[in-house]
Amino acid sequence: MQLAAFFAIDVTAYAVMSNHYHVVVRIDQRRVLDWSVKEVLIRWTQLFTGPLLSSEKVV
Repeated sequence: MQLAAFFAIDVTAYAVMSNHYHVVVRIDQRRVLDWSVKEVLIRWTQLFTGPLLSSEKVV
């Protein structure tokens, strides 16, 4: 559920089964439209090591 804080999603339901899981998410388009390219890159690189180009753009 912590990933929902980085992305514009709301986890509306989930089910954990014995060998898999289901997740239902809702994308919050209004929140995304306010994000700049830099903000998207910052959010992404907080979770993943991005390519050099995106890392340079964040700085």
